[in-house]
Amino acid sequence: RALQSLRGWSGFDAKVRQSWPWNEYYAKSLAGKGQDDQLQDFLAGLIVSRQTTWDVRRNAALFQADYFLRKDRPMPAVPALREVYDTAPNREAKASLEQTLLLRLLDLEDKQLLGLMEIGEGQELAFPYTVMRLAAAKRLAEAKPKQWDTAWREMRVLLTRGRFADESLPRVTLRALESQRGAPRTGIALAIPLSDKIGAIGWKIATGANIAQAMLAQQGLNVEVRVVNTSRPGWLNDLNALPPSFTVVGGPLLRSDFQQIVDSKLTRERIFMTFLQ
Repeated sequence: RALQSLRGWSGFDAKVRQSWPWNEYYAKSLAGKGQDDQLQDFLAGLIVSRQTTWDVRRNAALFQADYFLRKDRPMPAVPALREVYDTAPNREAKASLEQTLLLRLLDLEDKQLLGLMEIGEGQELAFPYTVMRLAAAKRLAEAKPKQWDTAWREMRVLLTRGRFADESLPRVTLRALESQRGAPRTGIALAIPLSDKIGAIGWKIATGANIAQAMLAQQGLNVEVRVVNTSRPGWLNDLNALPPSFTVVGGPLLRSDFQQIVDSKLTRERIFMTFLQ
């Protein structure tokens, strides 16, 4: 009856089809009947139409995103949002769309929102993946405090490499969380020889790591690098004494050294990127 009434209304006044309230009621009626395919086709028609105002197309894309995200079906939301974003009349309109989408995503349940971190993996750092990943990282930091390091790194990537019309969006989100939790320490260790016959190779690796550390610092990412000299007696104890934030170790160079690491069960606690043949 609702659909019949809406069609009758548009029959008396064709202009109502150009307004968002009429289209919203029609979309809600299709959703209420569980006609997902018809709903998606209806909204897609609005979104790609050049006879429809951008505001109506924007609302249609947000309606589709909200509806299907709550059903754990994020993929239908992506092309709709991207189409509207790419055809926005100006940068301010794009920024407004980013802000509105972020607020709507933060209304989702944890399961629905945290799943968006996976949908964004391997995708370019552009809308809507940027906003989806930002919302998911924020929720991860709030819902799972022990994964603050992971959430922080994700937001740092979005801050330095993500493409936002509203460039303050990732910065403000990250700063607010850092004010509560502080910036986590990130560390990488190198288990390499600095003397003996192959000490020269170890020094080259250490030099390369220091260059990478400086480049990351220019991007605002502070990574601490510590070198464990495998030529020195007691180096295994030094490796074992590293703080928990040093989860990745570059090295060793010698198979015999790596065998000692395996025998000491240190591979259970850290990831080793070895320089072995």
